[in-house]
Amino acid sequence: MNKVIVQPNKNGWLSISYPASTTNIELLLKTNFSDTAVIIEQATLPEETQFFEAFELQDGKVVINFDRAKNITKDRLRVERKSLLEKLDIEFMQALEKNNDTTSIILEKNRLRNITKIVDEAKSITELQNLTVHSFDLTYPNLPTPSTADPRG
Repeated sequence: MNKVIVQPNKNGWLSISYPASTTNIELLLKTNFSDTAVIIEQATLPEETQFFEAFELQDGKVVINFDRAKNITKDRLRVERKSLLEKLDIEFMQALEKNNDTTSIILEKNRLRNITKIVDEAKSITELQNLTVHSFDLTYPNLPTPSTADPRG
């Protein structure tokens, strides 16, 4: 099995070193790493590499810090929604210029702004991985349906 050297770094996450298979890993650890570094099996590293910055060393194992993973997910969702909000801003202004109803645009903008709130409700790494700006939905009970909407827009 392949072994790696793991140590906390100054950024608060982990540095993982993958030495060549011919390297004496114990000697490498003693001569080039701090006392906080440990040797672990590469196969025990979390597979969820999108949360690399949330990796922590606990009891000689690499685990994912769930609060950090939530923050990473929020940042990802903010990036995903940015272009959608920009597009909606244009649609909103065009609707105003034409005196069209802006209700659906406002609701969608609010939905996108609130997207990060659902992250706090997640209970697992898998839930965080599966969240996208398109998976978050709200029900708006006061939104007119096409049959009840004012035909004037």
